[in-house]
Amino acid sequence: MTKIKRVLMHALVVTAIAVVAPLAASGPAAAAPVTSESVAAETCGWLGGETYNHCGNTHVVLRATDFWGTDYYPCVGPGRTHLGYLSTWVIRYAVYIGYTC
Repeated sequence: MTKIKRVLMHALVVTAIAVVAPLAASGPAAAAPVTSESVAAETCGWLGGETYNHCGNTHVVLRATDFWGTDYYPCVGPGRTHLGYLSTWVIRYAVYIGYTC
């Protein structure tokens, strides 16, 4: 392996560890309690990053897509849910797919 390839490989490994380590350390988080104030103050649905806010009072199925395009189908309850536990890569998008669970 040439020196340039070794340096690039090392940089890739260091970057991957820097991205994955914090995600692996953060376990699944429980949904926050839903109050009328919290629902009124925050948008419903995917909030970006790895957070989904379900404003209804049932449990629903989402399609969450990670950085590589892999889809996951978690069941989430009312309130905010951290989706980072699904994948070691960042969740790029999450959407309600019309099913309850």
